[in-house]
Amino acid sequence: MVQPVWLEEERPVEPPKGLQELLLKFATAATKEQPADLEEFGARYFGGLMERRRAAEARKRAPPLRVVISGAPASGKGTQAARIVSGLGLVHISAGDLLRAEVAAGSELGQQAQAHMEAGGLVPDELVAALVGARLAEADCVQHGWLLDGYPRTAAQCTALKEAGIHPDLLLSIEVPDAVLVARVAGRRLDPDTGHIYHLTFKPPPPEVADRLVQRSDDNEYTIRARIQTYKAHVSAVKEALGAARLAEVDGDRPEGAVWADVSAALAAAQLGAARAADAVAAAGASR
Repeated sequence: MVQPVWLEEERPVEPPKGLQELLLKFATAATKEQPADLEEFGARYFGGLMERRRAAEARKRAPPLRVVISGAPASGKGTQAARIVSGLGLVHISAGDLLRAEVAAGSELGQQAQAHMEAGGLVPDELVAALVGARLAEADCVQHGWLLDGYPRTAAQCTALKEAGIHPDLLLSIEVPDAVLVARVAGRRLDPDTGHIYHLTFKPPPPEVADRLVQRSDDNEYTIRARIQTYKAHVSAVKEALGAARLAEVDGDRPEGAVWADVSAALAAAQLGAARAADAVAAAGASR
């Protein structure tokens, strides 16, 4: 598994004895006008090296990350989620997939959820939160951390998660303008023979298959705008309800690599914050 650059272990950097003085000596000889500024530069440079060392050591001590990723349909959330899981080894959790799996397995929670669905109602938030909480408490999530994809979607679901004892370290929100989202979806075309997805603008089909492509029923502008509005009606409340988590809003209207760079930076900051919080708890316990 290839890790992002920021996850690679940084070797502690200790400047050789006397190196700072030697650099200042040569720099001062070259430009004698402002030796005080050079001394300040040297202090900042070597101070930066030490700060990088402390940050690297803090990341090693960091507990596994707990991340929620949010984004409107066609925001690129799924692409970034896959990169996060690959890069950090987090366990990918989708509440919808989890619910369907529990129903198929016939578990106690799955049977309760199925009863609500068969009655034509929605599965209660408390039941979904209990199901998610049980999954996040399993050994793989505790050991490696987790990425909760597309959930919670409402303030009520956030409350249910908190009551279940689930507290994310980071809320990643992929932000894309409505017009871009509509263009991404409305231009999609399906090859019914192969199942391949093309896009009239971003991934044009070869001429030999263009005539047989079809538009999926839910890829029309009316449907996507309705889904976007449903998402936007609740996203602000979700951000507010998860206020204890570190919020990172990432511009998703850019090339995938640029989006990933900002996502990586947000993850690194969250990991450092989690390490410092763990250190503070440990220090408080030691002082008692």
